[in-house]
Amino acid sequence: MTFSIDSCIIIGIANKEDCQNDRSKKLLLRRKDKLVILLTVILEAVSTYDKKFNRASVIILSILEKTKEFEKFNKEFESLMEKEREKERKKEKNIVNFLRLAYGMIEPHLRNENFKKVNQILLDHPIDTSPRIWGMVESLKEIKEVIFPEEKLRATKNSIEPIISNINFRKSKDRQHFLFLCAYSLDTSNDLDYITTDGRYVLNMLECMYLMKKNKKFKNIRVNPILLTDNYIASLN
Repeated sequence: MTFSIDSCIIIGIANKEDCQNDRSKKLLLRRKDKLVILLTVILEAVSTYDKKFNRASVIILSILEKTKEFEKFNKEFESLMEKEREKERKKEKNIVNFLRLAYGMIEPHLRNENFKKVNQILLDHPIDTSPRIWGMVESLKEIKEVIFPEEKLRATKNSIEPIISNINFRKSKDRQHFLFLCAYSLDTSNDLDYITTDGRYVLNMLECMYLMKKNKKFKNIRVNPILLTDNYIASLN
């Protein structure tokens, strides 16, 4: 058996403050079969991680600029930081976990009021995101194969796409990732578990698989969408 993971699981591994961090790490440690990852999924994970970390950095540096001259700097900084966290929590797509991650990295230097070091850490962190994320995944589970969207795979993907044209994915990237994995399964005759933390994404993929099974040409596509939950992790013991 072979399995693959969505970008949200990669980000969950990379950000220790992510609510999926523990589940994501256990998944890679407990699955004993072959891990394959789409190149496009890796690129999405790196891009999303950097965007969210940079948003968190902008917020923190803005607070720092407002408070660094205060006599009671730490108290003023903490007060404004908590207000920003509360504002973020009210948003559907918030970056509270990235605020926690960035804050944890700079907290000792904030206490010492070493503002130069704080700036350096926040600005330098995104520079090596790609190799750092790759290393964090491989420290848990070897990536046996990176699936490149080469010409043959694209041709197979394009032949599958019309069948699921009426399925409304929340993100176009989700549709493309799923289609490439279907093409990979068809071209290699591999059974493939595709694991994500997005319940709606799983439902979309199940709808697609139902349509494909009804088509003689694509009935041999074997992609099994799985939602990452505590129960699923327990089933891997």
